[in-house]
Amino acid sequence: MELLKELESIINNLTEKYNKVKEERDALKKENEELYGEYENLTRERDMLKTQIEEFKKNEEEMEKYIREINYKLKEILGEENSEEAITKEAITSETDNTEELSQEEPKW
Repeated sequence: MELLKELESIINNLTEKYNKVKEERDALKKENEELYGEYENLTRERDMLKTQIEEFKKNEEEMEKYIREINYKLKEILGEENSEEAITKEAITSETDNTEELSQEEPKW
């Protein structure tokens, strides 16, 4: 009889331990599912951000190309104007030099 009670006690203890382990396993399984769901969300978000970064880089490259084209066209336009301005400035400079020479000679009298 005593052996039977002892055996029954051992079975009850093992059953309790089994139930606790099963509860812990279920809790861990649930936590794992939640973490995996969060992981999937973060992965999607990361992929979206990578795509946005690639789009930004592409847009940046296009903008840089566009800016270079505009700068080139501006240089062409300003280059033509600068050559006209340079001729005008040279003429003005030479005229002022001549008048300065004349004004320096006048006081000598």
